[in-house]
Amino acid sequence: MKSGLDEKFLKHLLSKRKEIRFGTDSLSWLNITATERDKLYEVGEHCGLLTSYEFSGVKSLGTSHNNAARRLLDKTHKRAFARLKTEFGSKAHFWVRPKELFPMDFYWRLARIGVAITGPLNDDLNRSGPERTRDFRMGLIEDLVSYLPPNFQGMTVLTFPYYVVWHHPTEFIRQIRQKLAASGRYPRLSEQE
Repeated sequence: MKSGLDEKFLKHLLSKRKEIRFGTDSLSWLNITATERDKLYEVGEHCGLLTSYEFSGVKSLGTSHNNAARRLLDKTHKRAFARLKTEFGSKAHFWVRPKELFPMDFYWRLARIGVAITGPLNDDLNRSGPERTRDFRMGLIEDLVSYLPPNFQGMTVLTFPYYVVWHHPTEFIRQIRQKLAASGRYPRLSEQE
């Protein structure tokens, strides 16, 4: 029964494929939703097409090391969002992945505090030598801080490695709460201290 549903789903995706021809060459692509992407990974796992990777004790499945690292970062973001929403939802509203502040994950406008979760190291095939891995998000965060839009000047950026969200979530929340309370912009948080 399961393989029949998988086959039906894959045929549905194949029907959505678009193709452009350039003489004898062609380019094809597939626009899929986040739900379809999750389902596709589920089918890949069911068929044994994904490899299991472990990053600091947290398992992630992917087609490659870099793909598994990206998927882990997405899961980490969802986990952090759920914790922050529970902790600060009605007391200190925040923006989730604001487009103006890419690659910030969360931003508190009144306190001008941004939180970025850094991910596992990715393989960089363009680098040679003993250090072939790096965290791409750290470079993006440094660039953002250097060239902040005028209305975001003076922003404090807190960076947390992904494993803190998984293994020390209370410390993750405590540090953010401390910074928000110190800003004086969220009195409901200061009352709880």
